[in-house]
Amino acid sequence: METKSSSDVITLTRAAEQYSMDALESALLDVDDVMSRAAVPYLVLGDVAQQMRNNEKLHSTGLDIGIRRNQLTPEVQRTIKQFQAEAEFDGDGFTYYWQGTPIRIYFLDPEEEAYKRPDTIWHNAWEYHVPNGGSL
Repeated sequence: METKSSSDVITLTRAAEQYSMDALESALLDVDDVMSRAAVPYLVLGDVAQQMRNNEKLHSTGLDIGIRRNQLTPEVQRTIKQFQAEAEFDGDGFTYYWQGTPIRIYFLDPEEEAYKRPDTIWHNAWEYHVPNGGSL
């Protein structure tokens, strides 16, 4: 199985629906809830992470999240499926929807330098982690 690295920026090649700030905020809270229940730290990736870093209004084609591949144990997978039964796992990650907003979870190489000590960003009174050094 191939793992993602910080240079693998999530890029969409076709025009896709943009989700509102409210939809993305709600999706972020759901991710935080599910990952907390599964006891899995995560990183916000892509354009949403960049917008959070720049203190901009959120808008995106969905939410991109990274977890280290070695954290996906059978127990973690069962916990995620318990709260998001429609989550479809494959070799690179999984996807589920929260109130219509796509949440794409990517499995990351645990040794990737950009993810070893993530930056912390406060966004709407919540603490989120993004890859360090601006490598989003």
